[in-house]
Amino acid sequence: MTAAGTARAVAALGVTKRFGQFTALDGVDLELAAGEVHGLIGSNGAGKSTLIKVLCGAHVPDAGHLEVGGSAVDCATPAQAEQAGITVVHQETQLFPELTVADNIVVAAPHRRLRLLRDRGADRAETTALLGTLGVDLDPARRADGLDLAEKKLLQVARALRARPKLLILDEPTAALEPRQSRRITELVRRLADDGLAVLFVSHDLEEVRALCDRITALRDGRVVASLTREETSPHGLVELVAGRVLANAPDREPREAGDVLVRADLPGAPELELRHRELVTMTGILGSGAGTYARTLAGARRPARRVSAKVEVGGREIRPLTRVAAVAAAVGFVPEERKRDGVQPLLSIERNIALGDVKAFTRFGVLDRRKMRAEALRLIADLDVRPADPAFPAGLLSGGNQQKILIARWLAAGARVLVVEEPTHGIDIGAKEHVLRQLRTFADERGCVVVVALESDEFRSITDRYLAFRRGRLVAELNADVTHAQLMTACLGEHPEGLAS
Repeated sequence: MTAAGTARAVAALGVTKRFGQFTALDGVDLELAAGEVHGLIGSNGAGKSTLIKVLCGAHVPDAGHLEVGGSAVDCATPAQAEQAGITVVHQETQLFPELTVADNIVVAAPHRRLRLLRDRGADRAETTALLGTLGVDLDPARRADGLDLAEKKLLQVARALRARPKLLILDEPTAALEPRQSRRITELVRRLADDGLAVLFVSHDLEEVRALCDRITALRDGRVVASLTREETSPHGLVELVAGRVLANAPDREPREAGDVLVRADLPGAPELELRHRELVTMTGILGSGAGTYARTLAGARRPARRVSAKVEVGGREIRPLTRVAAVAAAVGFVPEERKRDGVQPLLSIERNIALGDVKAFTRFGVLDRRKMRAEALRLIADLDVRPADPAFPAGLLSGGNQQKILIARWLAAGARVLVVEEPTHGIDIGAKEHVLRQLRTFADERGCVVVVALESDEFRSITDRYLAFRRGRLVAELNADVTHAQLMTACLGEHPEGLAS
């Protein structure tokens, strides 16, 4: 039900959506009031992504219908959904990087005006006025590829609001943002709701959801399990709603003796870096610190700035040339942050995506061994709690968190000795994080070493052996696992913490 005394803006009533034998949504009811921020929570595979796609016209429900302003509407396409008053800002950045802010809002928007001649002055004036109403200070002539992540999110929100929607859907809008950047997004969301807009806020950050949202709906296995006001919730209660069970504690960090050197790297920003067997290292820093750039270069996913002097050795053998192909041959796995764009092959099944890490391991005499491929996929699906647990399910239809698990499974199946993972817990619910943290720790203990890249590094404290703090493209401190969060942030922001080795 909607909040008391408020008009119902948009409703999904009895919505069911199936993919073959798998039921992604089962009779879901969701009502959103004008002027409220409504949180949508649930584990990976609970149905959140499918419900968003039904609301925005990307999926047609098999049963049930949508209502806007009390009247049934046909949202069989995204254009029809937008015309009905529903717009969405997806988790992945969807901008034209080579275009300006004004171009992205006025020209590249799906609701653009058709005209033969462009009036760039009018475009910039319209953009300035729209951004001004949102309290966003962006130069309309600035290129989108020069914006930071928070500014890109704000630009996407502005573009969505140009259609004057009745409902704005925000899918993980603060993922990968620093706290101050997240506040810019949440403050804007609150202002939009105060002006009468209905906002559906989808997030795995349960603290943020509880602080921001007026009401919260929880999905589990495609069904609504609760719809509560903020006052009816508690932090622990939301965790239980998402997980559907009592969560085990994260693995306790125990003193571990690192083995011999496995990786030696001489790369820009951190020459003479060594990684050892049985070691899990977390690279961190503020946005743009260079931690991600270094890790991608280490994995062969980015060309080094100094190609002649750049050098990476694994097990005493140099990776040459330093490319992904050569790195894979040297048993270096890589899980990118932009999993949908750079990792998962959406048209292939779960089992085929897993097998892509080392196709030769699943072939006999040049023929794909389907039985072996399926057996390995089933094992990893169970270990990482992938949902649905169907090896033949298309990977492109999985939720973002389950796609992340598939990419980790790919390198587990490939027998990688070194695993470089960017933001492995982004878009993953609190229950699934247990599996990911344990798998990363087990990989380091049994296979080789793991490099985690994370802006929010505190949740890896239980499995990390060493922190590498980056700032302005350089490694500025190597810190032991007992470092406090304050000391780590001090290193990342500009001062070296006293009493720690560097």
